Amino acid sequence: MMKTLISITLAIILLTFAYFKLPHFNFRLLDKKTYTSDTSQWVSLKGKDEFIISELTTAETFEKHDIYKVPNTDIVTGRKDSSISLIASYKYHIKLSELKYTLEDDALVFHVPHLYLSTPTFDTATLKRICIPTGIATCGDTLDNFMKEISAKLDEKGHKLLNSFYETSAKSLADDFDAFIKNNNKDILYKNIVVIFDNEPNSSKRMFNYNKSYCGNEPCAIELPLNNGSVLTIH
Repeated sequence: MMKTLISITLAIILLTFAYFKLPHFNFRLLDKKTYTSDTSQWVSLKGKDEFIISELTTAETFEKHDIYKVPNTDIVTGRKDSSISLIASYKYHIKLSELKYTLEDDALVFHVPHLYLSTPTFDTATLKRICIPTGIATCGDTLDNFMKEISAKLDEKGHKLLNSFYETSAKSLADDFDAFIKNNNKDILYKNIVVIFDNEPNSSKRMFNYNKSYCGNEPCAIELPLNNGSVLTIH
């Protein structure tokens, strides 16, 4: 106890001496705090004509194998095996500005000039990168360079998958417009919706039925076509 009091007394004396005799010293009691801030600055804001009508999520794994040999021989001096795995998202869209429709008999017919692939994306939380070197091989920036190739590989695969999405996209488009018309009480008389993709190889008409009659899901009591192209219906 006595030693503690002596130590405290000496400390007070030293601090007092330093304060009055050594003015170039500045004593402060600091309360340490951590501050974080986020800064956001808009670079550009653009409108987009992209109506997403189908999406595919896949688990992707890309591999690369580099083998090092003595020049002009088959003697292997090293090997480098790299792999990158991730969850990718492929989205396909149309442009509403290009969309055209006509009424043909009891069908609402949509002509879609193009089905587009949006830029493929991937979930960074699922990203796994592995590089295993043997012999004289080293990884270095191998994985970083490999990552730069991934976007092109995803885009290439997305375009290869395009032909598999016309059926799903047609149904999605028909469902969306049927819901839009009914939610807005539009007086458009149709029983079926037909979707035609003009850029599809071997383009075909896909028909989807939404109404049993011009009265909706129930048959009309009377459904009489008139000469001017309209239809007289009685529920």
